[in-house]
Amino acid sequence: ALPIFIPGSYKVTVEATGFKKYVSDHNEVVVDHTSSLDVHLDLGAATDTVQVDAGAVQIDTDTTSLNAPLTEEFYQSLPVARNVSAIFLFAPGVVSGGGTGAANPSMGGATGLENLYLVDGVTITDQAFGGLGTYNTYFGSLGSGVNLAFIKEVDVKTGAFEPKYGRADGGIVEIVTKSGGTDFHGALSAYFGPGSWYAERFQANQFNYILTSPFSTLSNPQYDVSAEIGGYVPKFRNKMFFFGAFDPSLSQAIDLAAPGTYLYPHGPFAYSTTVDSWSGKFSYLPFTNTQFE
Repeated sequence: ALPIFIPGSYKVTVEATGFKKYVSDHNEVVVDHTSSLDVHLDLGAATDTVQVDAGAVQIDTDTTSLNAPLTEEFYQSLPVARNVSAIFLFAPGVVSGGGTGAANPSMGGATGLENLYLVDGVTITDQAFGGLGTYNTYFGSLGSGVNLAFIKEVDVKTGAFEPKYGRADGGIVEIVTKSGGTDFHGALSAYFGPGSWYAERFQANQFNYILTSPFSTLSNPQYDVSAEIGGYVPKFRNKMFFFGAFDPSLSQAIDLAAPGTYLYPHGPFAYSTTVDSWSGKFSYLPFTNTQFE
């Protein structure tokens, strides 16, 4: 029996007596996809090695769905907002949902409240509202506290998904969180998006569209720092793993009130939201007869 793979890049080594050793690097394993790797062993001494760097084929012929795997390497190289919903829009067929909130985009032509969101196979869709995470009648869609510091990979299905999925007329978003491993590891990171770095933007009032509050949104600064650590439970290196992360964040909206209000003479003012997000995960893997890199 094979273990449950964690999404990521794998190295595959195949050895047999009378054949050259076969080594294949950069084999990407992604969520809910089949990656095919054809192994050919050449006759020769076992001390000789055939090195293949192309990796596994990513064309999945086992599914009809329109998928967009968003890997950890992908989003770490992009300056995006740190909540997981910020990277949904990188998938083809995903656009703004309009008034459904920033965390609830339209997928495959459906509204932003017809999607299904899964984290490690568990739905986090608000069953009453239909959006990602929680909903408040006063503040609207609040999104999810699942930040990128906790995420290993996101897979966005925008259409033709398999019969095993249901309760959605829009898209399916599968989120896989990070886990521990056979080595201790950790990371520190920070994200800064100060308001002074924003370019000047057109405002609705410049086009004679009258707003009450806010009259103009000048910038949306965002800041966060994160710390994470993962590894194995002593004496159970190949069976029990842990992961933990802490990610406090600050989001602001620098606004200018409409003329005639008492706030207007005071110039720009800021709304601030502080969120302290943390994550913990414990994994048990019963398979120990096969070693994977």
